[in-house]
Amino acid sequence: MALGGWFGTLADPGGPRARRARVLVTFVVMGCPLVFLFEELSRWRWLATAALMALAFAMSLLRAVGGSAGTLGTFLTIIAAIASGRTTISGADAVYWALGGTLALVVSSIVWPVWTHLPIRRAVALIYEELASYLEDAERASRTTGGRDGNWTDLVRTHHRRIRAALEAAREAALAGRARRQGETQFGGTIRALLGAAEVQFPLLASLVVEIESREPPLGLEMTRLKELAATNRAVAAVLSSSDFRGPAARLRQIPRRPQTAATSLAERLAARSEEAADLAVDWVRSLAGVRNASASVPRLPPGTPTALTAVVGVGTFDGERGVPALRARVRALCDALSGNSPFAEHALRVSLASGAASLIGDVVSPSRVYWVTVTTLAILQPYPGATVKRASERVVGTVLGCVLALLITTTVRSPIALTILLVPLSVAAVATRPRSYRLFTFFLTPVFVLVTGHAHDWHAAALRASDAILGGAVAFVAGVLVAPSSERQRLPDALSEALSCLSRYASAVLGSLSTDHRPRGNERTDSPRRATGVALGAAETALERLLAEPLGDRSYAADAMLLLTYARRLGTALTSIDVLAQSDPRGAATAGADVVGDYLSAVLRTAATFAIHGRSPSDTHTPLPPTPPGIGAMLERVVRWAALIAGVVEHRRPGINQ
Repeated sequence: MALGGWFGTLADPGGPRARRARVLVTFVVMGCPLVFLFEELSRWRWLATAALMALAFAMSLLRAVGGSAGTLGTFLTIIAAIASGRTTISGADAVYWALGGTLALVVSSIVWPVWTHLPIRRAVALIYEELASYLEDAERASRTTGGRDGNWTDLVRTHHRRIRAALEAAREAALAGRARRQGETQFGGTIRALLGAAEVQFPLLASLVVEIESREPPLGLEMTRLKELAATNRAVAAVLSSSDFRGPAARLRQIPRRPQTAATSLAERLAARSEEAADLAVDWVRSLAGVRNASASVPRLPPGTPTALTAVVGVGTFDGERGVPALRARVRALCDALSGNSPFAEHALRVSLASGAASLIGDVVSPSRVYWVTVTTLAILQPYPGATVKRASERVVGTVLGCVLALLITTTVRSPIALTILLVPLSVAAVATRPRSYRLFTFFLTPVFVLVTGHAHDWHAAALRASDAILGGAVAFVAGVLVAPSSERQRLPDALSEALSCLSRYASAVLGSLSTDHRPRGNERTDSPRRATGVALGAAETALERLLAEPLGDRSYAADAMLLLTYARRLGTALTSIDVLAQSDPRGAATAGADVVGDYLSAVLRTAATFAIHGRSPSDTHTPLPPTPPGIGAMLERVVRWAALIAGVVEHRRPGINQ
């Protein structure tokens, strides 16, 4: 029961309560029969080892579905490894484990939720706070001095410096958060999308303020729009910075979507683009908390958007899929992960072989606690050699020091009640240090693990745990370094460029099929490029994680690659939604503007692929992007939105763009 509660706490993905509950219910429902099955199989060591290898392979493939699924798969494999090494077999263990997991579910999603994404959300919220302060001070300066006071220049310089500092801090926080997680998550991707929307809004607002400052006198309508924009940005910041944002997000219903009006001046056009970008941020924040849009109508994109930087004003709802479409997407991702060149399949094979070897070694050197070697191997082994080596050293050092602490506890404390009380601060310290230092996490975790699983009151358990940790670390090290190793210093640019090129071909196939009267049977035209895109994005995602784990990596390029992959995945999801709709209901698929949107995507992704190779997009290779088409459907608007965010990353690093 203690193990069920402990692993249930670690499996908590963070985010909205409903999402946490779904993940932990899945964890409990899947883990309960695994505990029962592997305790039964523990009677036959070789059969249990073979079953564990098969389970490790299947659970490792869940990384293709997402970061939360990958973490869930790792913990389920660890639970199965512990159950396969139990010396006493009892069906009640599965029930007790389920009770512990249910208790973790109640605590984490109802009684005492811990908001794991809160630091990153607050970093992004600070950007929107700074944007709101910038607009408020600019409106106040224009109203009182008409822009003719010398303090105006100081105001602009001060706010620009603060906004840029907040943007860089948020990018670094997002990159650090991404480096600590295995695989992409929908919640984290949306937070990074909000970061991209803020980066797009800043130059629009800067241009708007400069234009208003030159007007004499400023128009009252322009001042009103500045105040409304400031209020919207401040509302977005309030939601992002709150721990449980359901209450603040509900107040966003009071922000109506502004009607489209004909712009007669440059200031009005800039104000309209800024308002649409702010509305986009509001839509995304609503989606995070599950709040519906205030208006069911979807405004259309105006024609003539000149660059990718301002094309982000496309609107729509959040791209997260649920129900049957979500199940189909996950099944397709798993099928794609089984391809021969998939990094997910390589890692699954690596984990399977390592878990089998660790189980057999543990049976020989530590038959009473055979699972300790296996658990250490599974916890250390990562999809990339750099992270595996780093984690192996941290795990072994932390475990050995933790065993010393466990030795002190087991030799001085005999009362079960006293031991239970000691487990509380140790568990709290382990969970608190987990996002910051894996070595400290292991140091505090080891005494808990020894006391919970070993029930030992002498020094033998601690000494045995230390030796098993060294053996498990050695197995993981050998598997991570020798089985399909690779360095990502040179691989990530090529992998990212290939993913963007595959995405471009997929976009051409999907959008091209909309304009044809005859769609191939079984959607044959889009199946192959969709599968190739999924495999390529998975390879690029793995390459990014490997690069983040390697020392002395290019953090700036890694941050850009992180955003490109986030937006590329969302763009691929939007294209798949169009493709599925066109296949099931050809007459219901929106075809207006598909050709122009296809040209737009082709130009954006071609430039982004060049950027991925060189780290910068040379000025002489830049192809002016076509304007966004008028009158397109909501699904095509969603495609344009994500493509524009991809282009925004390239524009951010273009020579001269920040001068």
